[in-house]
Amino acid sequence: MIRGFLIVLTAAFSVQSAMADETLENALKALQGEWKFEKMVDKGEVVPLEKASNRYFTFKGNEIVPSDNPKDVAKIKIDPAQKPAHMDLADRSKETMLGIYEISGDTLKLCFAAPGEKRPTEFASPKDGKVFFLVLKRERK
Repeated sequence: MIRGFLIVLTAAFSVQSAMADETLENALKALQGEWKFEKMVDKGEVVPLEKASNRYFTFKGNEIVPSDNPKDVAKIKIDPAQKPAHMDLADRSKETMLGIYEISGDTLKLCFAAPGEKRPTEFASPKDGKVFFLVLKRERK
């Protein structure tokens, strides 16, 4: 009896793990491609888009490449099961920024805390905080 229960339990965890892997894979696929800057907010202040004209991020697999410095590749780790979805960004120096993200159609919202700070819980950049907020639009070719 116990052996049968353990077999069913193991099968259930295997199915759940496979579903989680599929969800992660689909979430990562949804991020792929070029995303152009639409809005930037840092410490509660909207950064003029002129400072970000023609800037974009390209997601390639689990990497994010900034257009203004293509050698400054960062690794991302996502957890779409969290609400809001989590994204950790590790730069070349292995410094990690904890963040959240949301995709809605061709709009991507990213919100990251400075290294060493707690993960943001909402898509905002408080005036006295150490969080920056980005809104990006997918570039269609």
